[in-house]
Amino acid sequence: MSKESLIKRICCSLGENNHPTYAVMAIALFKGILRPTFTMMDKKQDPESKRYAAFREGVTEAIAFPTYYIFGKLADKLAPKFLDKNKLGLDEKNLDRFNSVLKKPHKEFKSAADVLKNEGDTFKTAFKQYKIVGETTSFLGVCIAALLVIPSLCNVALPPIMKGFKKWQDSKKQNTIQPQNINFDKIADKPNIYPPIAKPDRQNALEIYQMSKGSAGMRVGN
Repeated sequence: MSKESLIKRICCSLGENNHPTYAVMAIALFKGILRPTFTMMDKKQDPESKRYAAFREGVTEAIAFPTYYIFGKLADKLAPKFLDKNKLGLDEKNLDRFNSVLKKPHKEFKSAADVLKNEGDTFKTAFKQYKIVGETTSFLGVCIAALLVIPSLCNVALPPIMKGFKKWQDSKKQNTIQPQNINFDKIADKPNIYPPIAKPDRQNALEIYQMSKGSAGMRVGN
């Protein structure tokens, strides 16, 4: 398989399955990776603030990612209720067959839909209409998730998560060994606990000479 045909197949597959839910999930994934990365690359901020902001951004997108998926799928379930029967172009019998396929699980839906599409143009218009309505409801679902649900979830979940992260940062900071500041003034003011050694009382040479001179005329004995 050539490189050109592989790229063509990927582009065709993405074009045929261009679902709004998957698009916003991809955006949330890249934001969850790139925004913390760019935050940590900011050299003007101190490391502690950068880590806090990057962690908060990552947690926000981690909450958004599954929320988009859940609300997109819920919107898909509601799509058949918004179908206009007049635009499907089906009689009662074919309409029942079409509705039975729509009720099948996700794993069985594609194969069952392909069976009806291969019968001719009877069901192609109906499935095209279903795809348009499904993409519209999915788009509304992710918009509701982005505008209402995700901010509410973040307001509830982020405070305790970030509080725990801040507590972890503080404990890590306290465990870091800090250099001790030596106060030389206090050391200078300390009393000398070692008393000075007393020197022996020795007479100098001048005193000895004067004493010997004074005793030169004295008689010793009788």
